Amino acid sequence: GSMKIRMGDTERFAGKDEIVIFFPGTPHEGFTENTAAIYDVIMFEPSTLKNSTAAYKQFIEPLEFNNISFNEVISDPDILLIINNLIETLNSAELKKNKLAALYMLGNIYTFFGKFYDKYGNNIKIVNKAESTFANVIDYINKNFTQNISTQSVSELFDYNESYFSRRFKELTGVSSSKYI
Repeated sequence: GSMKIRMGDTERFAGKDEIVIFFPGTPHEGFTENTAAIYDVIMFEPSTLKNSTAAYKQFIEPLEFNNISFNEVISDPDILLIINNLIETLNSAELKKNKLAALYMLGNIYTFFGKFYDKYGNNIKIVNKAESTFANVIDYINKNFTQNISTQSVSELFDYNESYFSRRFKELTGVSSSKYI
């Protein structure tokens, strides 16, 4: 089927064999209107890929520290094949038995990033360091949203003026801080 995807204040449609990519800290939601949709969600913590290679430093570390932004719906058969291999690995009882699933999954994830950066690297926005400090704010909200928090309490906790915090949060995420919370 197809889904409407909201990323901040932007709405896009995703259909069959399309891939929606959200990097850490990106507020998003998906919903259908008059049709059903079956979809797979693959989430992982970028820090699990941590190593001392130059490739990690250049391509994966910006994800870990939320210094990258890319909201896109893509339709790419090469990337879809990699994603399908990853899903197949996740569902493979045989691989789970011989404990190789994690290795195959890491290989598929690295292959995904290689192909992704090769094809879409020009569409990726590197966020400056001032913006990346909001990664801590978003991380805090994501971990504490079930608590009684507000724009005021979060802005005070991170030592921001509330009106500046609200304005900057909306600029960086595309959604108001109160709506995000």
